[in-house]
Amino acid sequence: TGLCFSEDGHMLFSRSGDETLKVWDLRNFKKPLKVFEDLPCNYSTTGCALSPDQQLVLTGVSCNQSGEGGGLLFFDTSSLDLVRTIPFARSVTAVQWHPKLNQIFVGMGEKTYGETHILYDPALSTRGAMVCAGKTAQARDPLGLNAKAVIYAPNALPMFQ
Repeated sequence: TGLCFSEDGHMLFSRSGDETLKVWDLRNFKKPLKVFEDLPCNYSTTGCALSPDQQLVLTGVSCNQSGEGGGLLFFDTSSLDLVRTIPFARSVTAVQWHPKLNQIFVGMGEKTYGETHILYDPALSTRGAMVCAGKTAQARDPLGLNAKAVIYAPNALPMFQ
């Protein structure tokens, strides 16, 4: 469950344990503008997050009893429509859209297992996961000595000249 406010201070998005995501206009707080229902939420840490440009809000959903249906849902903040779903094999337990890196951090798992995913666009994201994705793996020494290879040519040694 969680709350996120738009930068203009007019919209509030609330994710709740009652399996809903509600969109509120703070200028008229009597009833929500829209209620998205049937969004399973088995974990109290499942929240919502706004994109850095404030055009999308996302939330995670939990798997059903048979272990199917976990994922991320993206909603357009102006039309209040579902625009994209990214399915995952496990329940999404936490989401965060980092405003400066423009990367989405997703925590997921079950009671005995957990994993973290970082979603990014190479053209739009900066630093963060991009730093790791841009590096090549260093060659490892098969003996584990990490010694630099030195080649001695017999004619290069002073005693053989």
